[in-house]
Amino acid sequence: MTKFKTVIILFFLSFKLFAQNDTLSDNFFIQANTGYGFIFEHRSSISYYVKGHVPEFKLRVGKSTIGTKQWQGLYKYPDLGFGYYFADLGNPDVLGNVNAVYFFIDVPYIRKKKINFSYNFELGLAYLSKKFDIQTNYFNTAISSHINAYINLGLLLDLKLSDKITWQNSINFTHYSNGKFASPNLGLNIINFQTGVKYYINNRKAPVKKEIAKQSYNKNIYYTNLSTGLQQVTISDKNKYLCTSINFNYGRIINKKKIIGLGLDLFYNKGRNISLNKSIYSDIYDKSYNYRMGIHLSNDFVFNKFLFTAQVGYYLYSKYKTDEFIYNRFGIIYRFTKHFTTNITLKTHIIKADYVELGLGYYFLK
Repeated sequence: MTKFKTVIILFFLSFKLFAQNDTLSDNFFIQANTGYGFIFEHRSSISYYVKGHVPEFKLRVGKSTIGTKQWQGLYKYPDLGFGYYFADLGNPDVLGNVNAVYFFIDVPYIRKKKINFSYNFELGLAYLSKKFDIQTNYFNTAISSHINAYINLGLLLDLKLSDKITWQNSINFTHYSNGKFASPNLGLNIINFQTGVKYYINNRKAPVKKEIAKQSYNKNIYYTNLSTGLQQVTISDKNKYLCTSINFNYGRIINKKKIIGLGLDLFYNKGRNISLNKSIYSDIYDKSYNYRMGIHLSNDFVFNKFLFTAQVGYYLYSKYKTDEFIYNRFGIIYRFTKHFTTNITLKTHIIKADYVELGLGYYFLK
């Protein structure tokens, strides 16, 4: 419970960071959604324990921004807030149910007087009641820890029924995973449809449509980042192995919403050698197997001081020969000073999680 209290406090802080200089009661709403979905069987082994559909429930509190900060106008006045999520995974003995708390942002793509079409991003922590246990729940190869990341991506259609009530319908992709902090970790993916009502406590204020002044700004950004995480390699080995990376990046600022970039990554992962020793090379321990080097392309979306980053990379050097040539990163970067950043990102090999990274970075504009 202490972990969930901490997350709720962080959500409030994040909410304040996004909505600073707004009055909290302005455009404040509560929302209740109900939904129905199914588990997407991205691995054949998951089909053995998928027994039924997934009923869901969401409760959200948030506010519609009105443009008091420039970035809000750039993104057509998104909704921000935090929420609670519950789902029954359709197999009480193996999968159990899910409770999650999360931060959300709904960004309009098409905004009209009565209709909004938006895309949605939710990020938080989920508690799954059932997890893998070699003796009592060995079928559950998807989830091996009670605490997992909660990620939701959605497409939303809002219909304004009155000044206080909006009816929302959405199609969502929901994911739970611990980022291979514990094994096994196939993760669970839910595809669902939700419908719900958003109720505004006060009458909604119309957005303040400020003219965005054209001004010159630095087009190039240079930054370096050091990140670290922990990884469990096999089910039988409960040890957590250190994973570290350092990257050097160049970014081109396309506009105030988007940065594209190119970077070089150096990786250290002791778990690679451990995995190797437990397989066909049981008599070999060569430290060079711990190291990899790659090059990546990045696409960052800028929300005030936050960046949502997506990267795709290719290993230029890897003595550990597998079919893992392509790697990815997805996550959030926060610029907490003029030159320093912190980040939380998930490194993957396509759809296979590698580990979760926490990092500290330095950047400058030129």
